[in-house]
Amino acid sequence: MVRRFGERRIDILTQIEGISFSEAWPQRIQASFGDAVRCSVISLADLIVNKRAAGRPQALADVSVLERNQQAGAALDAWYTEWADRPRRRL
Repeated sequence: MVRRFGERRIDILTQIEGISFSEAWPQRIQASFGDAVRCSVISLADLIVNKRAAGRPQALADVSVLERNQQAGAALDAWYTEWADRPRRRL
């Protein structure tokens, strides 16, 4: 399921490649979207595992951005800001 909030997009996934829910849940992080919405999201390390397993060209390109942010000690929101601003196809 995809939700758009202005220019921002949130993908809600019920299954991903490379990692199971039971493996990812303990490493989840709490994210804030605006002032009112807080939710659990996949950790940066688990997102890297997922994108590598997916193997799609854009997913692999995202891995390099994710790893750069991970090495710099950045949080997932730093990656999301860079990812959200990249050129991409409209769904």
